[in-house]
Amino acid sequence: LPLIPATRLNSTIKVAFSQKGKLLIKNIFINHTYKFAQNRIGQFETFTPNYHLINAGINLNVVMKNEPIELMAGVKNILNTEYIDHLSRLKPLNILNQGINYYVGLKVKFEKKMK
Repeated sequence: LPLIPATRLNSTIKVAFSQKGKLLIKNIFINHTYKFAQNRIGQFETFTPNYHLINAGINLNVVMKNEPIELMAGVKNILNTEYIDHLSRLKPLNILNQGINYYVGLKVKFEKKMK
């Protein structure tokens, strides 16, 4: 069968904190993904080598006016691994997936109060 995804192993180490206050570190994590080589390929597919990806991040809760705001920040592909996912539609063009990637996120709870 064509387009079978490569087997993957995911592992995450997460440290969660619980404390009171205005600024709370919710958790810190490190994630490792290992994708095995995909050599069981269809007629018009190409071999995909194995690769490792390492990600890390932190989640914070900030309490403002009794409503928590969640802040997230992290780095994906810390080692800047050059890889092409086996199922990528850009693989025939030899276009790599993203290298090191930084992200920042914000979650705010909106609530409509009815009278």
